[in-house]
Amino acid sequence: MASLIPTQEDEIEIHLALPKGHMQENVFKILEEAGVKVSLHNTRGYRPTIPLQNYDVKLLKPQNILGMLEAGTRDVGFAGADWIAELGIEGLVEVMDTGMDPVRIVAAAPDPKILEKGVGLGGRKLIVASEYAGLTKKWLEKRGLGAAFLRAYGATESLPPEDADIIVDNAATGSTLKANNLEILDTIMNSTTRMFASKAAWENPAKRQRIEKLAVLLKAVLEARKRLMVTFNLPSDKLEALVPHLSWYVSSAWRGPFYQLNFLPSPCPPFHFPPPHSLTLPLTAPHQNAQHDRPHSVPSTPWRCFRYNSRRVRQSPHSHTYHKSSRRRQCHRV
Repeated sequence: MASLIPTQEDEIEIHLALPKGHMQENVFKILEEAGVKVSLHNTRGYRPTIPLQNYDVKLLKPQNILGMLEAGTRDVGFAGADWIAELGIEGLVEVMDTGMDPVRIVAAAPDPKILEKGVGLGGRKLIVASEYAGLTKKWLEKRGLGAAFLRAYGATESLPPEDADIIVDNAATGSTLKANNLEILDTIMNSTTRMFASKAAWENPAKRQRIEKLAVLLKAVLEARKRLMVTFNLPSDKLEALVPHLSWYVSSAWRGPFYQLNFLPSPCPPFHFPPPHSLTLPLTAPHQNAQHDRPHSVPSTPWRCFRYNSRRVRQSPHSHTYHKSSRRRQCHRV
């Protein structure tokens, strides 16, 4: 959790840059899940606060974050891999790849055969429009295309066919390109949200330790998102037959004539259910909580999970269909 015991290193101020724009929501969310809630008291402000000691936080465009890290005015921040490739910035340290906001930088055009033709609309010289000037020019050079570059400032997909023959833009699902009758010609690179540190901060032992602590919190959240806790009921006489087939047993509790079973499916490592006599509560009798009329949970056997997701699959009382978000899973009787 974020409420770690203060150390001497925590007295060192860390200048953190958070991304403004489409990456903002997911970065704020992962920080909150890690126990580091970002509070932006003014929606037009650029100075959010977080509950970590001696953190100076600023909200910036990802392109500016990379520039500030390179200049050394910020110690750590978030940006996409596409922009570090676009700006050609070297010397930054990639602390971690969050895998969030995955996009492809693609070349797209209304005419899928335009690269073979080598000419634009009405026989004119090809016009390629993009916000990514550096990546586009490198791609044109690699392709050996003689084309004029048009710098775009947003809504690049609206330019073809009259104002541009090809565009280079980022695409998450490709739905915007399809809506504008554009077909992908080539994928230039893949990009995700990354955490970067400045070279000066990374070479400072105290700052590096604080940055690594923050990265550990975020990696724990990413690992937790791979886990799913499944909860379901089954008759008590079926318990011992089912549990050996579960990937990782967590706990069980008496629910009248049924047992409520909790387990973590793969990718958790295999774990063998202990024999009944090793459990604190007997498997053959209920143990009710008199105050709340709810049973106590049977303690799980000794194991430690760094962190697991507590999202649950819920069961209808009269059905064997379980629901998670909008997806449905069918479970079979034992």
